Amino acid sequence: MSADDFFSALRELAHLNKVPQFFTASLPAYQQVAQNSDYLISVTANAKEIQEHVQQVIDAGHVNGYNALRD
Repeated sequence: MSADDFFSALRELAHLNKVPQFFTASLPAYQQVAQNSDYLISVTANAKEIQEHVQQVIDAGHVNGYNALRD
């Protein structure tokens, strides 16, 4: 999938978890990841990174006591 699609999904998850500021603060790092992966994210090749990024958004949501994937 394209890096844009992946990071758009992370942005939506951050909004659902009520931490849109986390996504905004992480945007420079996300842009670097996109560049490093030639703007393509593969479930097989980037599984660990995908898991880490999703977990970071989930952890940020714990600040508000909310997790859209659980609640």
